[in-house]
Amino acid sequence: MRILIVDDDQGLTQLLRLIFESKGFGVTIAHNGEQALEALARELPEAVILDIMMPGINGLQVCRQVRSDPRTTDVPIVVLTAKADPQTRQDALDAGATEYLVKPIRPSELIRHVYAVTAQPATSSAKVLT
Repeated sequence: MRILIVDDDQGLTQLLRLIFESKGFGVTIAHNGEQALEALARELPEAVILDIMMPGINGLQVCRQVRSDPRTTDVPIVVLTAKADPQTRQDALDAGATEYLVKPIRPSELIRHVYAVTAQPATSSAKVLT
């Protein structure tokens, strides 16, 4: 399964890459909204992990563009952000997010959510990460 991770925190994206690759995922990284949209134009992932607060095109704008494109409208989007307020959560869901998760999150929990939104059965190895 291939996922697209979109976050301007390069340390976090590299950590998430290692975690997901260790579980057999293919990973594409984008550090801003523009790169995310370019990556989606090249290859459709099974899921997107998307931060909201990024320079340029923010995560909400990316989410709306993904949902408005017939090619990508059904790709699950897991928003992973530091913003825990109810209004931002509602804004993300209104923009088309499938899930809304708040940082920090345990890697095993994030993997479980990715499996859930893609309707893929979680493997036992996905449950051992903490």
